Amino acid sequence: MREYLNADLKSLYPDTDETVWKPLVDQLVNDFNEQPLPLDASAFPESAQDLVKAWNEYCGVVYYKSSPALEKWYSTKKGALFLKMRFATLRYVSPNADAGPEVNARNKTLLDLAKAYKDDPVVSRIIYLFANETNESTFPFLEKHAENLDPWLKEMILGRNFLAAAWDERGGGYAGSVTEEGWIGFKENLIQAKKHFEAAHQIQSSFSEAASQMVELSVICSEVPDNEYWLKTALEREIDSNTAIYNYAWYHLPRWCGSTNGLLNFAEALIRNHKPGTKMALRGLRVIDVALAYGCGGYQNAMTILKDRPEMYDSLKKAFEQMRKDKITDSSFSDLYMLEA
Repeated sequence: MREYLNADLKSLYPDTDETVWKPLVDQLVNDFNEQPLPLDASAFPESAQDLVKAWNEYCGVVYYKSSPALEKWYSTKKGALFLKMRFATLRYVSPNADAGPEVNARNKTLLDLAKAYKDDPVVSRIIYLFANETNESTFPFLEKHAENLDPWLKEMILGRNFLAAAWDERGGGYAGSVTEEGWIGFKENLIQAKKHFEAAHQIQSSFSEAASQMVELSVICSEVPDNEYWLKTALEREIDSNTAIYNYAWYHLPRWCGSTNGLLNFAEALIRNHKPGTKMALRGLRVIDVALAYGCGGYQNAMTILKDRPEMYDSLKKAFEQMRKDKITDSSFSDLYMLEA
């Protein structure tokens, strides 16, 4: 992603060296869980002050609120679709809003980028990940234009929409509350979702996203056997895949015939086998959170679990040392991240 952002910045500000933009690009490349940091305006020429001002104003507004300067920059600049798309995923009032001019503009930005980079599978993957960060309106919007998109992206979009339709048919309640019609619609849509995720995996077998979705289907759809196979497949491609790990954890809760102890063992394996440059240990913490939040709840209980398992606790501290070296953070676990290494 960095090279695309740098290319856009170079096209807009040709007299500004990319090293000057590094503090901004570093933030845009990351998951954006942390409070954004302002830029030193004195390090930039006059020609780049419009973006510096827009960014610095954005850094001072409430999370998920937009800033007038950033809106003005966004609406007046031509091209730079990749950079604008990255801003588009940050600038709206709520990630759950599914209508309105701001959401429509964001969705159009994603579509414009998808069309412009239709033959670049790496960008198509990034577009999918950004769409995944937004809200439920994004994938249906993109489906309307699916024939003009990268084949892998098209199959992933269709798979996600059929999966969403399946849950709409079933409803979110316990099995006993689902109607016969709900079960029929659930299964029919899951079979369609399976078809599209399998097609996506066949098109780009090196990507983890389709396999990560199949982890969910392997529990809720009888047509998809072998949950462990799809988890292994996803993690072989992305060892700290958040979607694969979360889906596996959620569908191994006691309500899905799993066990809290089994999830804690899974979390310990992630933490113990943490690799440099990854978020494996943080994924392990999230599994602990899933295991406890639906039983005894809360991060304090997670700390209790860690201290009751001294080997896991020691592995976690070592992993945090490595993540500090790698400058990897995640504000979701900021309290745990402050552990003395």
